[in-house]
This record gives sequence, C-alpha cells and structure tokens, in this order.
Amino acid sequence: MSRYGEFQDWYVNTEKRSLNSANQYLVAFRKVSFKQSGETVEDIFNPEELENRVNSILETKGTDENIIRSTFDVTDGNLQFDDLKSGLKYYLKFLKSSVSLNMLDSDFINFKHVLGYFVHIMLANNKTNPEQFVNSEPKSGQGYAGNRIRQSYEKYRSYSTGMTMDVNIVPGFQLYTKTCYINWTPTGMNVRVQWNQQKDNIESLQLFNNEEKNGVWVGEPIPLDSFNLYDEKEPNQVVKNFYQQYVQMLNNSRYMKNKEVPNNMKVKQLSEMLVEGKAYNIILRGAPGTGKTYLSKQIAADIIGCLIDELSDCDQFDFVQFHPSYDYTDFVAGLRPVQGNDGQVGFEPKNGIFKAFCEKAKFQQEKYSDTFDDIWENFIINVEEESTVIIPRIANGQDLTYSVNSNRNLKEGNSVASITKENIFRVWQGNNGRKSGGQQAKMQAVVNYLKNKYSLPDYNGR
Repeated sequence: MSRYGEFQDWYVNTEKRSLNSANQYLVAFRKVSFKQSGETVEDIFNPEELENRVNSILETKGTDENIIRSTFDVTDGNLQFDDLKSGLKYYLKFLKSSVSLNMLDSDFINFKHVLGYFVHIMLANNKTNPEQFVNSEPKSGQGYAGNRIRQSYEKYRSYSTGMTMDVNIVPGFQLYTKTCYINWTPTGMNVRVQWNQQKDNIESLQLFNNEEKNGVWVGEPIPLDSFNLYDEKEPNQVVKNFYQQYVQMLNNSRYMKNKEVPNNMKVKQLSEMLVEGKAYNIILRGAPGTGKTYLSKQIAADIIGCLIDELSDCDQFDFVQFHPSYDYTDFVAGLRPVQGNDGQVGFEPKNGIFKAFCEKAKFQQEKYSDTFDDIWENFIINVEEESTVIIPRIANGQDLTYSVNSNRNLKEGNSVASITKENIFRVWQGNNGRKSGGQQAKMQAVVNYLKNKYSLPDYNGR
C-alpha cells in the first residue's frame, strides 16, 4: 500500500472522517510539487521536515494563495487551495501518528543493520584492511538468489514498503567493480561503496541506479563515518535521510511503475507464515470471484521473489485445480496407456503433477552447487562491464546483441522480454527454456556461446 493509501485508511478509520474528504486532499496533493526539489508531499517521510516546509502555510489565518505558491509549484489551475491546506494539516498529523512512526522506525533500524553488515563484509574481503570475518560467515554470495549469505541479515531484510533488501557480493571478491551492492530485490536500485584512493578502506556510501544503461550514480556520496553504523544506538538522521532517498528511488523506478508487486501486508503475513514454518498450508475461504486464486498467486510470487506475470514460466510454481474426476494417478503417480511401435497398447508409469513438481524442487535445491552457477555469474559480470555481448546465432540470420537489465537477465535491444538464468539452465539440461518453447533457438545460441567462451561442460545428466 502506498503512503497515500495508508493516509486514507488512517483518516477514515482513526479520525473517523469521510473517504470523500480524504480523496479531495489527495487530489490537491497531486496538483503541487515543492519548488526547487520537485518533490511531492508523498516523497517526504519525515514529519519534522514536512512541517518545516509547510509551516508558513499552516500558521497563516485563512488560506493565502501567495504563500502556497511561494512553497509549491502548482501544476493544475483547478487546485482547491483550501483542500491543500486542510489536507496538509491532517497528513502531518498522520505522519506523527504512532502507527506511521513505528513502521518507519523499524525500517530505519533494519536498514542500519543491513548497511553495517554490507560494509563489514566488504572490508573483510579486502586483504589490505584489518577487518576480519566472524566465525564461519559466508565471504560472498547473492542474497537475492537465496544464497547462504542471506542468513547473516535475514531478520533485517523486510520493510514496510512491501519489498525486501539483499546484500550481493560476487565470488572472487571483485570489490572495486559495480558487482557488489545492496539492492531492493529484485530491482536495479542499489547502495554501493566508494573506496579511498589506496583501495584499502571505504570512504562513502552512494545510491546507484542500475536500470539505466551502464548504471548511473544517484545523489552525493555520504561519508561512511557520518552513519555511525556500529555505535549500538538508534539510527541517526543520516541513516534516516539515506533510507528515505533509497525508498524514493525505489518508488521512481521503472520496476515499480511498470510492474505489479505483491506488496500488501496480508500477502507478507501469509507468505512469512509458510516460509518460517508457522503454517504448512493455508486454506482461503470465500465465495467465487472474491480473489482467492489471485491472492494465492501473490503469496507464491512473494515467496519465490518474482513478479506475478512471471509465475507461468517459473519452475518453482505450478497450479492445480481439483475436480471430481481427479484421482491419485493424476496427482502423484500411476500407469498410463501408451502405444508401442508395433501398434500394441501397453502401460507405463508416469509421474503426476505433484511428484513431478517434487522432482523439480529436489533438483532446484542442488543446481546452485553446479559449475553452471559460477560460469553464468562471470558471464553476466562481463556483459555488465562491456555493456553488451554479441552472440552468434545458430541458424542463418543476424548475430544476437544482448545487454543486462535491472534483474540481471539478458535483454535484446529495446525488447521488454528477457532471458533468465533459469531459462538458459533448462536449455543446458536439454529442455525447453520456457514451457511455451518461445525463443528456444536464441537460448540455445547463448548455451553454445557459454560452452565456447566459458568452457561450460555438457550437462552431466543428473
């Protein structure tokens, strides 16, 4: 739910006022932006900062349009100035409310812990820095992919935005490249370090937008010392401001604007129950058309870490609809009639959807220990560094030119569609990269390229 959506709920349920009034206030908010910065009212998370900016408006008796225009750029001539002033008063009260502040406080605390862990693991990997690894903690890994590194910060990775945050350290400790970062999973919105000239210590942290071609730094680098990451106190204002900027960066990302993210708190609550073992199954009850199927897909997408519209091509998801004729052989395993080469009909055992899914899950657990994982990671790193890669096509036709998108998948030109690591892995196994069979020839070309340039071995047939 957006911050404006939270305000609506608070205004109606806590203040006991009409939804119509709340909507009028939001209409007014959307017709203005702060001068110079261009920020909207929703962009300001800190109630003290918002109060300082609009204090002259709220303190004036009545509604003074000139004072409002000195604070805001008005983008719509139909702005109701009275609605704007009244809305600001209630919105400020909402930000100061315990519900809103408690949610943000936990975000700040979690963010400080993730930053502290990220800086620690980066310094520990630097052989010229005295920082040491703690016990047997992982030295590298991709948190977004569920690698073991995630265990070190697991309880700090969930935020009230409905998103999760992960630390990613590339094998081989390529500390000075752009491949070690924190990100809002699964976006290209990063936090990265800036090293000093001697490359033996971290000078600052800075935001990085990897959705843009070659990636671009965002804002100014913030000196590391100013964060006070290890003082064992509440997050200071530097941490809070940096987090607010990072959230704003997320909200402005193409990912958030173009894709539907399963981010409501109900989805989070149910998915966490399943992941943490508090529930082994969930039964959703309701009349037809009340959203049970859609909610179940949201939960699945949240657990897997993908988008809802990507579930159909995901090996970690399958959908079963039971009906009266559905039996054990359909669901688990059984004998199925087959016609032999001689025309005779016989029977052979065939897995049902559940057993087949279990086989895929077993293999999925093992696949990250395979050589393929390291080769793919090195390949993606090189494409990121070079911006593009040219891959010879199998059949007659032009060579294929790919870049890496914000999800670290291969993207051809301006196409919205992408080729994922999972797709290439399945082709390497000898299967269709997608259930539909689409772009199979292109995926096979990528597999051949990895074999020729990165010595990817033939699939070992496990």
